[in-house]
Amino acid sequence: MSSSLLLFLWISTLLTAFNAQEYYPYDNQNIIIPIRQCYLDYDCPYPNSECGWLDRQHVCKCLRGYRWNGQQCQFGNHQDNHHNDGCWNDWTFSNCTPLMTIAIISLFIIVIVAFFTIVTYKLYEIIQSILKENDTAQQQCLLQPKQRNEKFYYQQLNKNFCQKILQKFENLNNAEHQTKLHSWFNSDLDVIPNEYEGGLKIWEGLFDLIDYFEQNKYDFNQLLSNNDDEFRICDLGCGSGLLSLYLARKLRQLKPNQKFRIYLQDYNEQVIKFFTCPTIIVNEKEENNSLEQIKLNYEFIWGDWEKISEFFITNKIHFNLIVTAETIYKEENFPKLINLFQSNIQPTNGRILIASKSHYFGIGGGTYSFLDYLDSLIENKSSYLMGDIIEEIDQSLLRHIIELRLSESQPEKQ
Repeated sequence: MSSSLLLFLWISTLLTAFNAQEYYPYDNQNIIIPIRQCYLDYDCPYPNSECGWLDRQHVCKCLRGYRWNGQQCQFGNHQDNHHNDGCWNDWTFSNCTPLMTIAIISLFIIVIVAFFTIVTYKLYEIIQSILKENDTAQQQCLLQPKQRNEKFYYQQLNKNFCQKILQKFENLNNAEHQTKLHSWFNSDLDVIPNEYEGGLKIWEGLFDLIDYFEQNKYDFNQLLSNNDDEFRICDLGCGSGLLSLYLARKLRQLKPNQKFRIYLQDYNEQVIKFFTCPTIIVNEKEENNSLEQIKLNYEFIWGDWEKISEFFITNKIHFNLIVTAETIYKEENFPKLINLFQSNIQPTNGRILIASKSHYFGIGGGTYSFLDYLDSLIENKSSYLMGDIIEEIDQSLLRHIIELRLSESQPEKQ
């Protein structure tokens, strides 16, 4: 009875918000002329200005309710006859009233949570059925037992296991998913621009981070000293999810009673659903952890970093630790990545660890170009992230682990 009442109240609030919506047209009158590209609000020197999204680029614009008069952002009401691109234009919610924004965000969260609950239950059932249907010999063809060091044992899924999961899924566009997964598994390319970001490959940087943690070179106790109710980790570009699996075991070992939640993100929906999530389920099941425990400790998301960052900001999610491996191979992604880092890391003791090659030949990214770019932002006071190389792996190709942290003196917005 109480749940029905809560649902009724929520729907009433949503309808009220839609009826009470006041449209703020998103027009060119609030764009600062000449056009000034930006990455953060600090790049916009004018009072009452911000860095906003327009036509696939970030530009300086006046805050809602202000318009550009040729010299400054001047307060003034928009005219009703301007066109309206919708309340949640470009995921900025710039035209929404506060009540409308809350209603949209709450609806979005409910849909996402409900969807992943259904998908996780379905995956758990499917994986159990696959393991029961196949004898040990057949299972060895689907799962490969691996060992990285003395303590980290895991089961690695191969493409046959992933495709079996996909075949058992109902009410999905399986033909499209199967075609994409098959082409990515069998492709000679690690990355397909604007389509696939290498999530099905086990990258060297992932194991560089695991080795670094396992050698106790990182002080987890300092991170855990904040006494947060919930310790939060973000695994960006998670791929297989093995790094998250290792960190979950590490946290349980160091502080058994510590609540924690790991957010696993990858660019591709298919990678998350049919590779990342099953890898976590199979290996947690080996540890005799229940589905409820998996849902408590892990959250799976996919999409572009810009929208993922907006999701975190909207839901006020800040992380004690952000880890990412082999994701700084394209210079064009540096702005989005740095913006996500500094917008969503805990201000106190929050840390970001990046595993990277020194250079990614033919692409332009790598350790040195990333740190050079970060230094240029710091010089321009466009970033308050400090970065250092804390580990060097000198093998066939020089690799590094980079640590980022927020500087103690953060610039205030003008």
